[in-house]
Amino acid sequence: MKIEVVEEGRRWRAWAPAKINLFFEILGKRPDGYHDIETVVAQLDLCDRLEFERTEKPGLELECFDESGNPDAEIPCDEKNLVAKAFSFFCSDCNDFTGKFGLKCRIFKKIPIKSGLGGGSSDAASGLAVSNIASGGLVSTKRLQTIAGRVGSDVALFLEKGGSVGRGRGELVEPLEIPRLSLVLLKPQEGLSTPAVYRRYADATTDEPRKSLDDFCAEISRAFEISQRSNGGSEAAKIVAGRLFNRLEQPASELWDGLEPRRELLLSTGALGVQMSGSGTALFAIYPDEASANRAARLLSESANGDRVYTAKTI
Repeated sequence: MKIEVVEEGRRWRAWAPAKINLFFEILGKRPDGYHDIETVVAQLDLCDRLEFERTEKPGLELECFDESGNPDAEIPCDEKNLVAKAFSFFCSDCNDFTGKFGLKCRIFKKIPIKSGLGGGSSDAASGLAVSNIASGGLVSTKRLQTIAGRVGSDVALFLEKGGSVGRGRGELVEPLEIPRLSLVLLKPQEGLSTPAVYRRYADATTDEPRKSLDDFCAEISRAFEISQRSNGGSEAAKIVAGRLFNRLEQPASELWDGLEPRRELLLSTGALGVQMSGSGTALFAIYPDEASANRAARLLSESANGDRVYTAKTI
């Protein structure tokens, strides 16, 4: 379990990182209605902050704010929130806690919603981590991974720190070392429905061969080794940027005509490569170094027309 948690008596503070999908391939539809996927995920230093405290009242009390501390009406504070779902599954899996265990959670959102950056799933993973700590650390990492898989497809990815490979629905996770990359994230005002993007994918007919996860991981590992050399970061970034792949980009672009103009905009600022994360609509751009990413972010902030611009690094 790698979620960063600071303990202060009966209080805990956790940081829930965003993620990007460097690789995303769909293998086929499962009997349960989900899709089998293969993905390579990098976590970012863009984080939500979650504050927890033990309460005498059983259950989870949830409050949601923006990063400035103002109530955020866009974030559900009921059972629709994945943190609430994670807490419920944790307690039901550990029968001794059902109806006896209480937490209050305040979520301070920095990761944009409906973006493909995994903020809800990451918050849920933080909820699982803190629930385990607050209850005495009785649940193993392997068991937490199983609970995470029940909460949502991406949740288990955040119980490993840094890079990882996800299979199945995304819940079968193994670590992968990824170079430290300097990024700019562009989050349009528009959002996309994940089910709608998958339906569009399912309706399309294509003879394009399936991309190889093994080949992609081999290139990422090569890039990581190069990044460990003196002044190797730029070369490593070029390797990763040249291999980016997301099977959901094409169906997303058919549903939303804003993707390609933003890709061109990011490339015009000197990006080595640009890709949509997950089912969108956030795009990320890889730059040779931090200075290049910062310059690009300044330019984009002046011409973003309502889009939100972030700089970030992989962790």
